This record gives sequence, C-alpha cells and structure tokens, in this order.
Amino acid sequence: MLILFVLLALQILPAKWVNPGCYVLIRYMALLFVPIGVGVMQYFDLLRAQFGPVVVSCAISTLVVFVVVSWSSHLIHGERKVVGQKGAKK
Repeated sequence: MLILFVLLALQILPAKWVNPGCYVLIRYMALLFVPIGVGVMQYFDLLRAQFGPVVVSCAISTLVVFVVVSWSSHLIHGERKVVGQKGAKK
C-alpha cells in the first residue's frame, strides 16, 4: 500500500488505473476494518508490550520477501540482451 501511495503521489501510476478498485474498497471499508480494529483493541496491552519484536519481525520478513522475489525473478528471467546496446552479454 505504501508503494502504491508513493506511485500515485508522484503521478507515476495514473489514478484512472486504480479507480475501479478504489470504489469497491471504499464501499466495504467498514466491513473490512472494523473487525481488525476490534481485534487490535482486545490485544492492545499485549501488542504494546511486544511492540519491538513485532516491528523487528515485520522488517526482517519484508527483507526476506524482497530477497526471495528478486532472486527468483533473476532465476526465471535471467539476464536479457538490451536492444541497441553494444557488447551486451548473450
């Protein structure tokens, strides 16, 4: 969501591409977020006590996902010759 926000804010991604999905999400926003909010409030003391480990585990898991996706993408796609570039590897 953060990447989507940055792309939209910098106008790299046209807003008209995401408008249809936005209308659906806004229509069901209460249905999607109220149960999550209630669940967070039930475990607020536990989350407050374990805030550091939760943040660290989220950061580490995000980095692991980035590495795995980039590695698998490199394996699947490999190095490609760039058209018009002299001396490119085959």
